[in-house]
Amino acid sequence: MARRADVALRWGCGVRRVVVVGNSGSGKTTLARSVADLLGARHVELDALYHQPGWVGLDDASFIAATAAATATEPWVADGNYQRALSSTLWPRADTVLWLDYPRWVVVPRILARTARRLVGRAELWNGNRESVRNLVRLDPKENIILWSITQHRRYQDQYAQAIAEGRFDQAEVLHLRHPRDAARLLDQLAATGGRGSTVPSVNELDFSRCAFPDGRWGTANAVARLGHRFASTGLGSWTIRSLVPLDRKVLEASGGRRTVLGPLGTPMMLLTTTGAKSGLERTTPMTYLPDGEDICVVGSNFGQQRHPAWSTNLLAHPSATVTIKGQQIPAHAQLLEGTDRDRVWANFEEAVVTYRAYRGRTDRTIRVFRFTKAAP
Repeated sequence: MARRADVALRWGCGVRRVVVVGNSGSGKTTLARSVADLLGARHVELDALYHQPGWVGLDDASFIAATAAATATEPWVADGNYQRALSSTLWPRADTVLWLDYPRWVVVPRILARTARRLVGRAELWNGNRESVRNLVRLDPKENIILWSITQHRRYQDQYAQAIAEGRFDQAEVLHLRHPRDAARLLDQLAATGGRGSTVPSVNELDFSRCAFPDGRWGTANAVARLGHRFASTGLGSWTIRSLVPLDRKVLEASGGRRTVLGPLGTPMMLLTTTGAKSGLERTTPMTYLPDGEDICVVGSNFGQQRHPAWSTNLLAHPSATVTIKGQQIPAHAQLLEGTDRDRVWANFEEAVVTYRAYRGRTDRTIRVFRFTKAAP
């Protein structure tokens, strides 16, 4: 029997295989990413497995095989519907099912806003696919994601109500989330009861022994840092830190990169001075960095906003920059990372600073990652 989300779920006590289902536009992927981050689990987006280049869908046998491979190692959190192919394969393996059953008046504005963001930003979804404006004028719901969400809303409600009534999720804890606040409450439970997001970030274990740049940590990752990172992962926390950036810039500049307002978070901080892509003027920004062998790396998360930060655009136009750490002004050359190298460094940031997992879940864009190599003076 499905339960409401206000009934305490024993997160961390055997939750290893989570399936998130619901109507298109309800926020399955966003919730699944957040749950995966807090559990320290792999996030499996079923749409990314199914939709091949050119929006060609996998046949059932190939899709089932791809899903089995993606969920072979636990823990995992998978989001998507695909009842025909997965109701007898993936569903029976789940120990937890999150059913997003929001009202139509919640889902429709969400799907409209998401589609607009993807179109304006030309966001790549899966395997080179992008949403197309011409699909939005088509009357076939299978081609028009907005019409699909509107017309299939009741069908998904009936489908999952029937699946529960038939006992197809009897092996799992089923939580029936009827409003976004239910999902928010669920994430709060997870963070408060021992999920990965409540642990101390591993910034204390960063290895600067080979790095040509100084260790810019001020303070250590402790209980205060744990609370700070958890707060920074929220919308209010991101807004607060973003508002502190001008003050932090002044503190770092006045101290030569030795002190930072964000020091209690225990992360390495530096000042990055770039050359404006259009103005040609110097621009200075405080930011977190991590060591990567002899080099250091930074990411353009921009607190999970939809646009790239200006400093990252500056680096694409003028890769030469100056970093200031602990009183040292160091000339450096920036390189935009791509492919597996980019993914590896991004994973390091998520591992060291849990806040970046939340930032990733808020944006459709590919967050830029840069490596800095020490340049000749």
